Amino acid sequence: RDRYQRRVRAGRNTNNNKQQLRLKGGKMMLKKIQALLKSNSSPSRAAQTQKYFKGVVKFYGIPAPQLKTLQKELFNQELKSLTFDQTIQLTSQLYSSEFFEEKSFATFLLSKNLKLLDSSFLPTLKQWVNEHIYDWGTCDVFSSQVLCELIKKESREKEVSTAISDWRSSQNQWVQRASCVSFVKIARHGEYNNVILTICSECVKAQERFVQLGNGWVLRELYLADPKAVVGFIQKNYDHFSREGLRYAIEKMPSNLRKQLLNYKKTNQESILTGSERDEESEDQDKEDEENNEDNNSTSNKEKRVKLKRDEQPLRRSKRLKSSESALVKI
Repeated sequence: RDRYQRRVRAGRNTNNNKQQLRLKGGKMMLKKIQALLKSNSSPSRAAQTQKYFKGVVKFYGIPAPQLKTLQKELFNQELKSLTFDQTIQLTSQLYSSEFFEEKSFATFLLSKNLKLLDSSFLPTLKQWVNEHIYDWGTCDVFSSQVLCELIKKESREKEVSTAISDWRSSQNQWVQRASCVSFVKIARHGEYNNVILTICSECVKAQERFVQLGNGWVLRELYLADPKAVVGFIQKNYDHFSREGLRYAIEKMPSNLRKQLLNYKKTNQESILTGSERDEESEDQDKEDEENNEDNNSTSNKEKRVKLKRDEQPLRRSKRLKSSESALVKI
C-alpha cells in the first residue's frame, strides 16, 4: 500500500512537472516573440498606423512583408517543435496582447496547425474573437486565414460553415463581421450561396459600420456567382443598407446597374432592367426628348447663345461631381 501511494504521488509530481515545463516553455516563447518584435519595431511607423486605426490597437510598426518573414523564420527555428497544447496556450496569450503584430502571430500559428483543428474547436475560436479581437485588421486576417480554411476542408456534413453561419446572431460586431468575411474568398465559387445570404439577412440589419462593410464585401463576391440573387437581396433589404455598405456590395456590377441600385427606392415596384432593356428604353426616351425639344424650342438663336454661356459653368461642375462619384463607387 505504501509503495502504491508513493507511485501515485510520483505520477502526480511527474504530471505537474510536465505541465510546469509546458507553461514555462509557452511563457519563454512568448517573451522571445515579444523581444523579436520590439527589436524590429519602428516608433514613427507605429504612431502613423495606430492613428489610422483610431488608436483601437497598438502597433510595433513592422511592415507586413517583414512581419511575415519574421513569423516564418521563427516558426522554422522553434515554433514548429511545440506540442499542440503549447501552441494553443501560446496562441491564447498572443491574442490577449494589446499589439496587432502579436495577434497576427497568433493567427499565423493557427494557420500552421489547421490539420489539427475541426468544428469542435470553433467555440474556442469564437471566444477569442469575443474577448480579444476588436479591430478590423485582426478580424479579417483571422477570418480569411483560419475560418475560411476550416470551411474549405470541412466534411460533407458542412458542420463548420453551419456553425460559423450561426455567428451572425451574435451581439459582438466582430463575431458578426467574421461570419461574413470568412466566406469572402470562396463566395464566387457558388457553393455556399444560401449560407451567405442567410448570414447577410441578419448582418445587413446591424448598425455597426464594420458589420455593414463585411456584409457588402461578401455580397460583392457572391454577385460573381449569382447576380440575380444578390440584386434581389439588395432590393429586398435596401432600407437596411448603409450607403457605404451598399457601395461595397455593388462594386463589381455594371455601371448602369450600380446607378440604378444607388437610386433604388423600396416603394419602386419596377424590377431592375437588364442592359438591353435599358438601352432600348434609353433610345425611346431620347427620341421623345428630341421631339419635345423641337416643339417647345421658340427662343431665338441669340437667346440660346446667351443661355449656353450662362449655363456653361454649372455644367462643368456637374461633370466633375459625376466623375468623383464614379471614382467613389470603384473604391
